Amino acid sequence: MPKIVDHDEYRRELLQKCFSIFCRKGFANVTMRELAAEIGVSTGTLYHYFPSKENIMEQMFEYVQETNVYEFVSRTAHLPTIAEKLDVFVEKWKEYGEFYQNLMLLAIDMMRHIKNRDTEQVFINFSNYYTNAMARELNIPEKQARSLFVYLLGMILHSMLTPNFLPYAEQVDTLRIILDKVLPVNDVLPATGTSMTNTAKIETEEGLSR
Repeated sequence: MPKIVDHDEYRRELLQKCFSIFCRKGFANVTMRELAAEIGVSTGTLYHYFPSKENIMEQMFEYVQETNVYEFVSRTAHLPTIAEKLDVFVEKWKEYGEFYQNLMLLAIDMMRHIKNRDTEQVFINFSNYYTNAMARELNIPEKQARSLFVYLLGMILHSMLTPNFLPYAEQVDTLRIILDKVLPVNDVLPATGTSMTNTAKIETEEGLSR
């Protein structure tokens, strides 16, 4: 029998490998042919899944939504208080610090070499997805969630530029202290169920299948 290929899973595997190569070489410094050679697939196979490098980056950010943001949401949706949800967020922010730094470097590299509305929309979509998840799970207004997201981006960038000024993990701990003072962390939240998170996952998977 011919081997049955799960194309969605295979696409995710290719994205993981592309991410590693982009982090090592930079977005602008590698061609589709070089990507295919390093990954160990034909150029035709890579183009079958991704029409361009720009499309790889677009799907990569959607992949981050699925594997990273959705993981946050799935782990916090059932927790009854903001304090417990923050525990998970802080843990994951620390765990993914280096990953976020690499993602930011790729975003900056991409923006430097491709300046168009489509590129900006990739980052807007990712920002909205992340922001909506924080607003929902932390039970805060969208505007506050947007400000928190911007703060996180600045924190990641600062930790890259001056890692010895205030280590990233300590910045996260300090942010948690601030949030404990401004959020009603001990309030019991109404049950949200899983419909919102399942919807988010479905939307992300549909984006990855394009």
